[in-house]
Amino acid sequence: GEVAGGVLSGAGADDFSGYGCDAMAAIAPALRAPLLLCLHVVLYGAAVRAWAATGVNSGFIFEAKRGTELSPAGAVLAGSAAACAWIIAAMFFVSRALEAAAAAAAADASAAAFSSSTSVMTTITTAAAAAGGGAATVSTDDLVDVFRGAAGALLLMLALFVAPWPQHAPSALSSLVPRWVHKAPLPLPRPAQCQLPPNSTRVFFLTALARGVSAPLYHVRMMDFFLMDQITSQVAAMRDILTIVILAFGGTFARQGAGYAPIVALVPGWLRFLQVWRRYRDDGNPTHITNAVKYGAGLVAVSIGLCVRYAEAAQAAQREGGAVNSLGSPRAWRHLYNIATWLAVLLGCMWDFFMDWGVLSLHQSYNGWSSFQLLERRLMIKHHWKYYAAMGVNAALRNTWILSSVPLGRGYTRVHAEVWMTVYASLEVIRRAMWSYFRVENEHTTNCGRFRATLEVPLPFHTDELSGADDEGNSGDELE
Repeated sequence: GEVAGGVLSGAGADDFSGYGCDAMAAIAPALRAPLLLCLHVVLYGAAVRAWAATGVNSGFIFEAKRGTELSPAGAVLAGSAAACAWIIAAMFFVSRALEAAAAAAAADASAAAFSSSTSVMTTITTAAAAAGGGAATVSTDDLVDVFRGAAGALLLMLALFVAPWPQHAPSALSSLVPRWVHKAPLPLPRPAQCQLPPNSTRVFFLTALARGVSAPLYHVRMMDFFLMDQITSQVAAMRDILTIVILAFGGTFARQGAGYAPIVALVPGWLRFLQVWRRYRDDGNPTHITNAVKYGAGLVAVSIGLCVRYAEAAQAAQREGGAVNSLGSPRAWRHLYNIATWLAVLLGCMWDFFMDWGVLSLHQSYNGWSSFQLLERRLMIKHHWKYYAAMGVNAALRNTWILSSVPLGRGYTRVHAEVWMTVYASLEVIRRAMWSYFRVENEHTTNCGRFRATLEVPLPFHTDELSGADDEGNSGDELE
């Protein structure tokens, strides 16, 4: 009896942390997805600031109507405010998850105590399984209210973004502001400046999103494919959001359905693939075929990676006496996955450096030999080492899109898998923000995408040159 009591108390003291970590891993999609989106918005604000500082007229490149541009401060404030709001909500989600973990730990401790009255060996086995992580499991059914709360919060954030602000809200709000605020020596924001993002920006973004999702039905504009490229880097957030929505229903069907949520990672790449073929249909430029091959290689790599994970899951179920493994050995799929990943990374880097960024060019000399030339085009950044640094970072992080698209499987615990997935997804968002600057800079200087008929680009507009009189009542102070 003393031996059994000692083993049980040691296991119980050890394992609330195990249950808590498992609960945190279970609700990781609810914590991660909105923060990835907020990080992307903040970094986009940094890119807008960099374009303005280096003389890149991003509004003209995106064919944006004057007044639809989002200022750097507006993007940073919008992303930061949304992140702060979500962190507050996440505190409630974490609290509820820890309560579920405590309940699971107490239930398993009671079961272990009951078994200890029967056999000391049974108690030792139970404690050893708990210490190894086998018993420290919190079911997603115990966390349904967390996923329902997260789904409701996401729906509210979406409604606040999509729903138009009342046109007379600024004047109504200004009447509520005390007079001493208007006379304050500090530059306080006016109510009209609190519309982040402005209504015109919402319309511009949603229009581009609708055209991107409808590919290949519409002619592809610069903003259409640029936005879809941004969404391609948010595959982890898309998978997390879909997982949240599915698990909010609870039950066995929801648990099984959440296992297929990673397939959504193929959607953005497929839409970009269709956009490229639409561009080839419109202008007949054979370069688009090469771009389509690049996206096709990425889709193949992600598809094979998903097959690896499902083959591992089927193999594990087969070992436990479950269903027959129809996908075969995961090892064969893993070899194909590695080959497809390196091919996709190679094609992606080559396209980035030669086409999207234009920092590399290939020249054929008189004797038939070809040579590479670096930084031949007109550059908007005077410190050339920044281009070299960006090329190195982009090459090192080019596979993070694939890594964040495929859930981590064998060799990772549940907690470690979620931690590394968060790292990979965050790195991909950072890489995309850096990529965005050089892509628009190259379009500004060389018209590489041939979206305009001339190389001439007007100087970027300054804040005091823009008038919001004809843009749904937005003042020029809000605009870049």
